[in-house]
Amino acid sequence: MPTRSVALSLCLAMLALAGCTTSPASLPDGVELSVFQNRSDYATRTLVIGVANGSPEPITVTRVEFSSPRFDGTAVWDRGTDLRAGGQVDLRVPLPVSVCGVAGAPSIRIIFTTADGSDGAATVTPDDPRDRLDEISREECLVEEVARLATITVGDDVDWAAGAHAPASVSIDVAPTGAAGELTVTAVRQTVLLALVDETNARVPSLPHAGTVRFVPSRCDPHAVAEDKLGTVFPVEVSVDGTAGTISAGTISAGTISVAASDDTRVEIYDYIADFCGY
Repeated sequence: MPTRSVALSLCLAMLALAGCTTSPASLPDGVELSVFQNRSDYATRTLVIGVANGSPEPITVTRVEFSSPRFDGTAVWDRGTDLRAGGQVDLRVPLPVSVCGVAGAPSIRIIFTTADGSDGAATVTPDDPRDRLDEISREECLVEEVARLATITVGDDVDWAAGAHAPASVSIDVAPTGAAGELTVTAVRQTVLLALVDETNARVPSLPHAGTVRFVPSRCDPHAVAEDKLGTVFPVEVSVDGTAGTISAGTISAGTISVAASDDTRVEIYDYIADFCGY
């Protein structure tokens, strides 16, 4: 074959190959990502990544990766799902451990396939309509700082008399660790099962101290006890004046932590409720 013909054939082949190369697909307009939690997700530290397809064509979501400077590591969902036009899917991932003393915006990398079969990837800043990421970081960093300064527990002994139909009591104990800083318990709040009472036996929403707290059942519904999850978890309001760093929501200074009764104490409280309510 003449040299000129060979050169022309090579050029045509190179052009054909170049024509087969496609650029990665862009995230279709109208596809939006958000993060949130339902109340049932709090205890398990599950983050919900919402993917809403506001575009006119379906897409396949192959993988999403959530990351943030305020959490140690990347949370990954990679099970693949088809998302119709106008549809939304909620993808659940476990949150990595919080990192305190840092700030920064979260990001989500989404890997997808469009309706014409083109693959693509994009990194976006998700919407956080309920400000849950700020709240999670603030709460967990507060708990970490409180733990540095003191151990707060529900006492093991529940004081009550069978058949007395009178308030019971339990202690909220604070044991300082000796670390530098000041921790103050400003209030202990009622739970979904237990109404706190003052020295006159009047029901109050909270008591302005730790130590012994007195209570009566807030309701006499056996189903409430049978289905209980938070009835023996006391919200304790604290103020911290220590050496904690800052998070995006501000300096860690005050907030509410949850202090749960032990299994034995929880059962004793249930026994008291049953006796008080007569079932």
